[in-house]
Amino acid sequence: MEGRVEIYHQGNWGTVCNDGWDIKDANVICSMLGYSGALRADKTFGHGVGEIILDNVNCAGTEESIVNCQHNGYNIHNCHHSEDVGVVCFSGM
Repeated sequence: MEGRVEIYHQGNWGTVCNDGWDIKDANVICSMLGYSGALRADKTFGHGVGEIILDNVNCAGTEESIVNCQHNGYNIHNCHHSEDVGVVCFSGM
């Protein structure tokens, strides 16, 4: 129910940068994974590897997928893996 956020794009797994990352963004990720929502939008799950796929993610919180949220575009970022985001999700009512 918690961990670093990684997304699959064009045959590769990559991470999401923490610029602008908040609970609305985390709620979209948790919903995508089948959870009820997010308890926290964390930055504490360690460094990923490979590409940083999204940066400056800005979700309303109701999108079906993180890729439907506003962002800089794929693989456009000014980040390092020390800025990779994570989420803590919850199940239930």
